[in-house]
Amino acid sequence: MGFRFSRRVRVLPGVRLNFGARGTSVSIGHRGAWLTLGPHGRRRATLGFPGTGISYSESYGGHTAPRRPGQAQPARHGFLSACLVIVVSVVALCLIFGN
Repeated sequence: MGFRFSRRVRVLPGVRLNFGARGTSVSIGHRGAWLTLGPHGRRRATLGFPGTGISYSESYGGHTAPRRPGQAQPARHGFLSACLVIVVSVVALCLIFGN
């Protein structure tokens, strides 16, 4: 069993910075529903039933297997796309929760 390191810092209501050994990620959401944008293009959506310990999590994007010759290159979303998602999510959360 290896050691792990992680630290979460609340930036705004509904927005957290997650620091870990592999990098920093941003989580947006509220108790029971989170969207996490990872350091290497990985996105994770998590839905749970608060207080039960039951949750469902699914990852998207990030590193993929090597492509074969002639295979189309996947679309890459850059830093600006991630920033846009964060800004839109924060504004939506502020409107929903009245903060």
